[in-house]
Amino acid sequence: MGMVTKGPLEVITDEGPLCWHGICAFGTIDAGVSYAQHGLPINDKLYLGDQVLNSKARGSYFGISPSNMSYSVLGIKGETEILPGLSGVFWASTNVNPQSGQLANAPGSVVEQNGQSVFNYSNNGDGSRGGQAFNDQLYVGLSSPTWGLLTCRSQPFARHRPRRRL
Repeated sequence: MGMVTKGPLEVITDEGPLCWHGICAFGTIDAGVSYAQHGLPINDKLYLGDQVLNSKARGSYFGISPSNMSYSVLGIKGETEILPGLSGVFWASTNVNPQSGQLANAPGSVVEQNGQSVFNYSNNGDGSRGGQAFNDQLYVGLSSPTWGLLTCRSQPFARHRPRRRL
């Protein structure tokens, strides 16, 4: 008997082999090759890619860099019917550095530079993703065609926003 294969559209939708009983694995891996005339080596924790110009640069940099077009994200999502017309939904995703496989950790890339000689610096920067699991989106909720979507979610970026004074 011949083997039946599915097309790429079916893999992207909920009917593909990356889904099982309403739970789907998804992701985007974005890496590229970059050149900077005055650049630093890429830090394994930084997810923001290469900077065009860096004051600590000691020469040119040519190599693999993360997040050239978008962030690299891995996650799972799901939906299952609880009652007729009411489904439970969830989403859990995290940003990763495709070059090293580590969770995105911009503050860690800055801390790593403490005490280093300028000759040992690597590309670093500040950002809201601090190496924690599910640093992108995390929510659970209920979905209904009649009432819409009600979610309870984690706000990973709320602690990094400036607070307004009343």
